[in-house]
Amino acid sequence: MKMMKCISLVCLGTLLWACGEKQARQEKVILLEEKIAAPQEELKTSGYFASIAYVPLETTDSSLIGNRPMAVVGGDKVYVGSSKNACLAFDLKTGKFIGCVGSLDKGPQGYRSSTEVWVNPESGVLYFPGWKKEFIKYSREGEFLGVQKLPENAGDAASFTYLNGNILVARCESFMGKVSDYMLSFDDKGKVLKSYPGVSRTDSLGGVSDIASISFYGGSAVGLSRGGVALLKTKEAGKERVVMMSQPVFCHWNGKTYYKDSYNDTVFTLTEQGMLPGRVLDMGKYRLAQEERDSREARKEKGNINQIMESDRFLMFSYFFYPEEEMQAYRGIFDKNTGETETAPFENGFTDDLNGFMNIHPVMENWDNCLISFLQPIDILTWFEEHPEEASRLKPEISRLKDLKEDDNPVLVVARLKK
Repeated sequence: MKMMKCISLVCLGTLLWACGEKQARQEKVILLEEKIAAPQEELKTSGYFASIAYVPLETTDSSLIGNRPMAVVGGDKVYVGSSKNACLAFDLKTGKFIGCVGSLDKGPQGYRSSTEVWVNPESGVLYFPGWKKEFIKYSREGEFLGVQKLPENAGDAASFTYLNGNILVARCESFMGKVSDYMLSFDDKGKVLKSYPGVSRTDSLGGVSDIASISFYGGSAVGLSRGGVALLKTKEAGKERVVMMSQPVFCHWNGKTYYKDSYNDTVFTLTEQGMLPGRVLDMGKYRLAQEERDSREARKEKGNINQIMESDRFLMFSYFFYPEEEMQAYRGIFDKNTGETETAPFENGFTDDLNGFMNIHPVMENWDNCLISFLQPIDILTWFEEHPEEASRLKPEISRLKDLKEDDNPVLVVARLKK
């Protein structure tokens, strides 16, 4: 009898070990080919979000937000940059205007863009692109903190993030030229601490006079919180170049920094010592290889994952193709609880079946388990006019949006992810 119990325990242990191994393997390699081949028309908010809050941002003469707004979250504030405007700070919960952060000018404390701001939550520093190879630093309270020098080899289209409160990382990239390093970590003086291995761009397109046309795809249209994708066509027949410009190729979750190269299917954990391979996002026959990235024919049927975002429950990613002249972007979501993946065109966003309100189009950057986006007042007012029956069933906190004015600031959408 004791022997039978021992055998049963061994069998049970073996079964549990086998199940654990199977689950680990399933999470290690996420197969995407089938879902890429047959994307859904829509994704529904109820499948991914626990709640959605709508925060009208206060409109005053000093807080007017311009075109193409982008935002980052720092603590209890949201920082909004827009075309030709300085960065504005608002209370994340109430939308009350707090003040302006720095200035959009060529002064010693000025920066060249407010839409490319990013924040290091460990140090509380906001980084704005300067006019030279530098970042202009501000505190979350709007205090000027000085200039962050960048490594010479970072390139003019590099992506940046943080490892901790003192060390930053650059994914080196150049708009037209070549770069000698793949990825660099550096300190607050711009001193290079480590060079990470990888395949760097070693070719050059020549000069500006050699370019026939440039197409740029950026912002929430392709799920990016900043940066974008540039397609350069040269005067030489068939010669093109795709440049990932200042893209958020990094993500942070659970105290770790993750990195996904557009032409590598592996997600790496980034440390001060090196890169550790983790999950594999296997696109199968749809994966665009490194050597195919400038091939027009290859890009018609193959794509690459250009951003990832991780939370307690989900791994989100965006990918795109160039079937003709226009880029087609898609969103993918892997559910860690179920092992299932869903994909859909990015432009469709999420159908809001939680509230019965407008579709939302959050960018894929995780702020304390929340994703954010904007709704413009003109679009909100049009929706209320065209959907009177649905509007009558809305919660009071959403129904009040019908009182907005067309020239008010946009409404911040805060969608909290399920756990």
